[in-house]
Amino acid sequence: MAHHMFTFTIKDVIKTFGVSRSTLVYYEKIGVVRPKRGASSGYREYTEGDVFRLMNASFLKGMGIAPKDFAAWLDRGAYTDDSFHDYIEIIDHRLAYDLAVRDALSQLNDVRRNVGRIELREIEPYYICWDRAEGGYEDFPGSRNLDLLMAHMPLSSLGSYGDDSYVGLDTNLRWGRTIAVRHAHLIDGLRTEDGMDVIGGCRCVCFSHFESNLYNMTKAQTFAQHDGDRIMAFMADNHVHRSDVAFWPYTLPSAEGFYVLTCIPVEDDEA
Repeated sequence: MAHHMFTFTIKDVIKTFGVSRSTLVYYEKIGVVRPKRGASSGYREYTEGDVFRLMNASFLKGMGIAPKDFAAWLDRGAYTDDSFHDYIEIIDHRLAYDLAVRDALSQLNDVRRNVGRIELREIEPYYICWDRAEGGYEDFPGSRNLDLLMAHMPLSSLGSYGDDSYVGLDTNLRWGRTIAVRHAHLIDGLRTEDGMDVIGGCRCVCFSHFESNLYNMTKAQTFAQHDGDRIMAFMADNHVHRSDVAFWPYTLPSAEGFYVLTCIPVEDDEA
């Protein structure tokens, strides 16, 4: 017995699925549905197959898959063993990403809450992708890595690397976008071997401070003027000395300025 094939109008589909006409037209454009045109009316006619693909597209959307990729997933089979294996990997990646963002938010909040605090602690390694911010935004290089890092804030952040002085008034900073080395794999397409260096991965004297003046920030003047003596006294009290160039692994921008964590690599004084 032949199976009777039902067809649905665009109004039927909109009413059933609660999608807009523009969404259906877009789905048609990218191959999610493939309606035929009625021989007499010329209107779109959706088959049962189109309806099933729309159901499966809703499933894929709930999985966090981008609409532009729906057709490829549907064509390969949305409910195969391989597909479900891939869904689990997508969820695992999303969970890991969210936990990494949570960790980054906690670090940024600590800088905000601990303004003025000096402490001695280990700082994990960070990748830094240079952006030439010190020369003005017109000097930003075209870089896929920079685009990705800026799109994935607060997992990534604005950071910097100093010159050979660390609390002098003429300190100059080289700017870039940073991300913890252990989190870099969570950004698809990030090429850490391409134009990125590593800062951190060492014991540091860390100082949280707030900078309201962007120009001073580029020269690291304010904290040097007001807190340089405190930092030097802290290092003397803890019997450590600077061993490398200072850096900022991450910063928190606000409407009034930037919360900054300055890290000065140190080694123990000789007995």
